[in-house]
Amino acid sequence: MKPTFIFDADGVIISGKIFSKHLEDDFGITGEQTSEFFTGVFNDCLEGRADLKKEVEPFLSKWGWDKGVEAFLSYWFEAENVIDDRLIALIQKLRAYGVKCYVATNQENHRTNFMRKQMRFDEYFDGVYSSADLGSKKPNAVFYQKLIENINDPETSNM
Repeated sequence: MKPTFIFDADGVIISGKIFSKHLEDDFGITGEQTSEFFTGVFNDCLEGRADLKKEVEPFLSKWGWDKGVEAFLSYWFEAENVIDDRLIALIQKLRAYGVKCYVATNQENHRTNFMRKQMRFDEYFDGVYSSADLGSKKPNAVFYQKLIENINDPETSNM
């Protein structure tokens, strides 16, 4: 049996500044201002129990963001669209040898879809598994249990 590799997205496949630093540097929106959202209802989004677009909207005016939800999410996802091309090249070599390579990441549904399509994770990996897909966040054991079950199930191995 060939080995299987499971990669994290943020901080491994995706490098660069974290989103809160982008917000502060580009718009003066501080981590103190956004902490209520990111430590609160955002966790429901990460586990697929809430929709990010709906949940973030009431916070935008508090943060002084007047460009709307779509522009905010576009800014967010593009700000963190910094892929480690050398690692992706290595992953493609592994896959060429028949090694299965997956992404397992804490993400809500909209960014997961962005990663799959715009960042081309569906092309670069044998499957992309997010906390929103699995209904549980890392490091919870339920996340890993569902991840392994999905990888081993041919019907869901590509999510």
